[in-house]
Amino acid sequence: MTTDEARQKAECHLAALRKKSPFRDALGIRSVVRFEELQGRAPSLYGTPLEGCWIVYLKMPLRGLQSSTILVIDDATGALKYSGSAFDEG
Repeated sequence: MTTDEARQKAECHLAALRKKSPFRDALGIRSVVRFEELQGRAPSLYGTPLEGCWIVYLKMPLRGLQSSTILVIDDATGALKYSGSAFDEG
């Protein structure tokens, strides 16, 4: 899967999030990166292996200090493995 394909998968999921959010105009994609290429603090997810996955960081409305909101997309299947907090605040 290419970066563009991972971004396209993320856009589909983001469209569903926008329908539910009062902040729909503020939601977007900040970056798309393979787990193996991450620099800095990696997401801390228990029970969700991140190797072989794309990590999609979302732009969300800021409400003080908070963790990143991410999508985890499996590189081999294109399946969404996780959506939510990266637990990387601090």
